[in-house]
Amino acid sequence: VVLRLFAATGYQGFYELHLVTGCRALRKISKSLDDPALRRPMVLYFWRAVMYTYAAIGNPAFPSTMPTVDNRDTLPDWEELLREGMPVTDTHFHKLLWLCKDEALLLDQERDTKSDQLSLLYHITGVRIVANFTAGNDWVH
Repeated sequence: VVLRLFAATGYQGFYELHLVTGCRALRKISKSLDDPALRRPMVLYFWRAVMYTYAAIGNPAFPSTMPTVDNRDTLPDWEELLREGMPVTDTHFHKLLWLCKDEALLLDQERDTKSDQLSLLYHITGVRIVANFTAGNDWVH
């Protein structure tokens, strides 16, 4: 959901990028919690943040169609994306690009349809932020 919300901002939403990084942090932290009673409030508070952000930015429409796994062959590989993004000086850009790469590669190891789709969304997010920043665009606050 957070990747789709970020996509709804044209891959430029400053607050939404933090939802993407926050979602990853939540996933990593929740793995270390054995007690579901600790996980549940964490997830609920995160979802509140997602919903508050969605409302605060005017409830943008989510993309009506999601890319298919077949589209992946036409995307630049991660090494090319990292090379293209190297001149960008924005730290949030680099953090998000590396996060997208790491999450996509992690999901590729799962080898199921849901993971393939999510991996593709991370890959497309990486492609779009590189395109935005190398074209001189910046985050939208």
